Amino acid sequence: MNVVPYNNYLKHPQLLLAKLTNKQQYKDSITAYVEYLINDQEKTPKGLLFLDVWGSLGLAANSALIMLQVNIHLC
Repeated sequence: MNVVPYNNYLKHPQLLLAKLTNKQQYKDSITAYVEYLINDQEKTPKGLLFLDVWGSLGLAANSALIMLQVNIHLC
């Protein structure tokens, strides 16, 4: 499975397309991204996602928003 890194800004439009069109390709893509963040993304010693040294708060906020929307609309 080809997972796009966290800093690819196509994830927000893919989430919107998954919600609006209900197409499986968008659902699979965004679900794979969330599973990647949960299972494979590097974590800090305390278990928090470590996305990058620079801009970590903004990246964490974007990732959390995507995960929340996936949980609400696609699960």
